[in-house]
Amino acid sequence: MKLILLICLGFLAFYIYNNSTENYVYESADGAPPSVYKDPVQKNISGKSKPFQRGVLNLLAGYEVTARILDIGRYRHGKEVSIAPMDLTLGWKKMSEEAVFKRLNVRNTHRWYKYNWRGAPPIPPREIVRSSANVHVISANGSVRDALATLHKYQFVTLKGYLVHYREGTSKKWWEWKSSLSRTDKGDGSCELMYVERVLPH
Repeated sequence: MKLILLICLGFLAFYIYNNSTENYVYESADGAPPSVYKDPVQKNISGKSKPFQRGVLNLLAGYEVTARILDIGRYRHGKEVSIAPMDLTLGWKKMSEEAVFKRLNVRNTHRWYKYNWRGAPPIPPREIVRSSANVHVISANGSVRDALATLHKYQFVTLKGYLVHYREGTSKKWWEWKSSLSRTDKGDGSCELMYVERVLPH
């Protein structure tokens, strides 16, 4: 009797595992690493900074994200170019799935991530906001810069580093650029400014 019960429980566990929503989602995007279905990992910090170019990078949070690249912006003009010449529009969770983002018109333009759709949205708009972001990318060194240059649209990638606040100038006249620390904001100031120390293409 105990043996029959154990066999039944084993079959039940196998059925639940192979028919769970999580398992189905993992299989829905071809070649997606499992971590793409997790939120970015952020650990807020304070009091740490490092000199960078003509100013200072204040480290706001350790940050790691695995996502699909929905678009790439490469820029040549503007004050920000010397710091972060590239923007990556990233999508994770449902926004990493082709069935979702292909129903959206996603574009990276003028340092903004913009999207729209025809008819009904593929997922609720709030989920689009929570599962995607525009990231202004600062390279920690030449190797990171070279690795970023090889990335292409719709590729999966993991970025590791820090969300930062860049500031240069004096107390009377300064210029600054600050990262968002939220995944639920949108509009002006909602982009991430990320100092990238590692690039792991998938």
